[in-house]
Amino acid sequence: MKLLLCGNFPPAAGGSQTWSYEVARHLEKLGHDVTFLARTAPGWKEFDAGCPFPVERAAWKIGLYRKFRKFVRRGGAECVLVTHRADFAESARLMAKPGGVPYVVVAHGGEILKARRKPSVQRNLPPAARIIAVSNFTRGLLVDLGIESRKIVVIPNGTDTERFHPGADGSGVRKRYAPGGQKIVFTVSRLVKRKGHANLMRALSGLGSEYNVEYVIGGTGEEEKNLRALAKGLGIAKNVHFTGRIEDDELPKYYAACDVFAMPNRYVEGEMNVEGFGIVFLEANAAGKPVIGGDSGGTADAVVDGETGFLVDPDDVSDIASALEKLLSNEEMARRMGEAGRLRVERRFTWRHTASQVAGVLEEVTG
Repeated sequence: MKLLLCGNFPPAAGGSQTWSYEVARHLEKLGHDVTFLARTAPGWKEFDAGCPFPVERAAWKIGLYRKFRKFVRRGGAECVLVTHRADFAESARLMAKPGGVPYVVVAHGGEILKARRKPSVQRNLPPAARIIAVSNFTRGLLVDLGIESRKIVVIPNGTDTERFHPGADGSGVRKRYAPGGQKIVFTVSRLVKRKGHANLMRALSGLGSEYNVEYVIGGTGEEEKNLRALAKGLGIAKNVHFTGRIEDDELPKYYAACDVFAMPNRYVEGEMNVEGFGIVFLEANAAGKPVIGGDSGGTADAVVDGETGFLVDPDDVSDIASALEKLLSNEEMARRMGEAGRLRVERRFTWRHTASQVAGVLEEVTG
């Protein structure tokens, strides 16, 4: 099938960008003719040169719209998959009028919450042939918006089990951050309030000295200055390490090096955003590591509480600390949860699983 995918895309970082690339790559492997349309971003030329499918770019919305219309009108697509609502849903709706090309929209969660009162959501999502929700939480947001439940299909995110696996070599990362054999707690995400770094720091600062923990934070963002100040105020600055952006080929080494992956994500009223799923939890589990996630948004679909890790109240520092203590003091429990997480990912949460389900939806709507 000839497919036009459009939305957020690497080399820009983020969960929806990862979803776009991995699903497009696996749809291509499944035999579909894929073209991706996206905005330009720093390093896009180098990234696109290595893509296994063609990528069209434009710097501004008007350029994206023109390329979109031109591509569809010349018969370049039998179906359009909008991998993120922003920028493309309006064009897809206009091109899908009677006799036009059907379109499917992927809803991640945060963008729906932010857009609750925006008329564009009410205008552009209901006419879609299907809406793919990445979690049951996101499905609930869509139903609350008045979207017909029969149009919504829940297809969870996936991860790359060949890239993230228990055999990766984390020795270099351990030598850098824990040369004395300390435990490592790791988070990788954008540095924004809803990712929960601050309460995780507070929880770590309250652990006894016997835990001997180094906290490694991967990523960049607006909260870095505040987090550095908090670490200093809590007296743990020497045990908190900001790595900046971690390159793709280095990330598996960080998961391999850590003892626990933790991101107690939370809903922050002022941000009007939420974790729609949490691909990082699957990545850590694929690496054989236990995880701690906030019981907020769609994380309950990514983490099985008590089996692959723990879901905690992200606003309760003592609850976060309790989960940390359990995993840091009981190596057998941590190993068992990491192994259960790896097995669960292999069975249900690879990108091939995700793309196969997406392909089924696209084939259904095109008849």
